[in-house]
Amino acid sequence: MTQLLAGQSATVYLLDGQPLPVATNGGFVRVSVVPRTGSAFSDTLGPSPTREVFGPFSEGATVVIANDNASSCDYGANDFGAPVTQDLATGALVGADGLSAFALNPALRFCIPGRDPSGTSFLDISGRGNHATIDANNTAPFAVDSRISTVVHATAGGITVPLSAVPCDMRADSVVMAFAMTRANPGASEVTASFGAAAGGSANPGMYFSHRSSAAGVGRVVLNRGDGAGSLVSAADSAVAFSNVGGTQERHVVMAYDAPSGSVYMYRDGVLVTSNVGLMVAGSAFARDNTQGARLGGLTVGATVAAAFRGWQAYIWRGRGLPLNIGTMASMLAD
Repeated sequence: MTQLLAGQSATVYLLDGQPLPVATNGGFVRVSVVPRTGSAFSDTLGPSPTREVFGPFSEGATVVIANDNASSCDYGANDFGAPVTQDLATGALVGADGLSAFALNPALRFCIPGRDPSGTSFLDISGRGNHATIDANNTAPFAVDSRISTVVHATAGGITVPLSAVPCDMRADSVVMAFAMTRANPGASEVTASFGAAAGGSANPGMYFSHRSSAAGVGRVVLNRGDGAGSLVSAADSAVAFSNVGGTQERHVVMAYDAPSGSVYMYRDGVLVTSNVGLMVAGSAFARDNTQGARLGGLTVGATVAAAFRGWQAYIWRGRGLPLNIGTMASMLAD
């Protein structure tokens, strides 16, 4: 368990169905709970030695623990499923062992569940502060089922993470972007999500997920060289759908680019569905560093899409290839 000294406080982010034990050996400890669904409440432990378990909550919760004057207060559990807490000094998220919750994968640039709206943004819980802003024309970003909504609009109807969060040179850096998506089959091919890239003719290098205009609802990864001449390199269409006619089925998408080999991989629900080895060969490589951030729901210029998203994440491995366990990583992200 993690110890909280007198006068200290901590914020704990509980995952779906995760309980939080809090124990004090005397004195007063205040606990404030804000579930993602349901009403907020507060409780005070003490002055006698007390142990209380908060949750579990079906959709997770944010818990603030304030140790007023107890000589010690312990919370959490020292196991794989331990709550994620916020370091008092650095603001980074940490596990119950005191290590960064994302230390095993420092390539993570942002993690935006979609359940944590704040004014005009969706919160990044990685501890890096790379929050997603809501585009001006996205008139209904907060879905009733705790997901991110994007709307159909000629320009800027999605959400955006700024370039400062994802600076990248894909000539040397490998990239993964992942998200869960629910939407109907597109009537025309649409850019559903992008990492640095824009559609043809743009000077913004990177990659994007192109949802194809077919009744099958298939998808492909497209790489933009960013040379300003509209030089696109397209991976093969998937043989499986990423949407359905009624727009009721959620699918998890992972796009992965390996810089040393110029290869592109795409996963649906944790299973590899397309593999394009050596797609970016010599002579068709990226022209420059990326000059645009990451987006869900279309591009700054061009048609945006009506869809619901959650669990948006991006990773950058600088100057190296994808991890050897990328398949396992894709499966875990889908879970």
